[in-house]
Amino acid sequence: MNMFGLSGISKKYKHHTVLSDISFTVEKPCRIALIGDNGVGKTTLLSIIAGITKPDGGAIDYNGEDPLKNRSVFGRYVAYLPQENPLIGELSVKDNLRMWQGHHKIEMTQIMKELEVDKLFDKRVDMLSGGQRRIVAICCIMNQDQPVLLLDEPTSSLDISYRSLLYDFIDKCVKDGHIVIMSTHDEQEILESDRCLLLKNGRIKDITDHIKDVSDIRYMFKHDNA
Repeated sequence: MNMFGLSGISKKYKHHTVLSDISFTVEKPCRIALIGDNGVGKTTLLSIIAGITKPDGGAIDYNGEDPLKNRSVFGRYVAYLPQENPLIGELSVKDNLRMWQGHHKIEMTQIMKELEVDKLFDKRVDMLSGGQRRIVAICCIMNQDQPVLLLDEPTSSLDISYRSLLYDFIDKCVKDGHIVIMSTHDEQEILESDRCLLLKNGRIKDITDHIKDVSDIRYMFKHDNA
């Protein structure tokens, strides 16, 4: 895939405009930080890109294909990690992976090894720590190898060790040709991303060229009107 883009995406909930004329294009593999205050619409935007939420207007393009006219396009191009835990607590890690993969037999994959999920196979999900559940969920969605990865605050509840594993894996995904879009409040994650998109007042702005250090991030949050 060599192109992904949004054009004029809008969304209202009752009389409240959440997203207004959201447009941006990604033409090469990269890691994008999607930032903005809590409640500004980051999750709504990611869920629209993933095909979970239908926009009120606008267009989405995946390498020349329109997923709003053919929803199977979403499944071929996008993997989405929501904020909430998508796993079934009463089942083992192995059984959760089996459900996501759609296979009776779980094959060891490079993703499982790199994220060390193989060490948790026989444990029930509800017996795992919050960070371990997050890593298992990430493994479930990334194991499908779609070219666009949407991660809604993926490092929430992760300790330093798991964060390091995830950062390394995301870097590898980008090198392998993936587009990774992650919503985040972590300043270091923002600084290390290839692009930074600020969502504010329902609109989006690429502020990559304005971000050099942490003080720039804080200034843009306070003063930029997107």
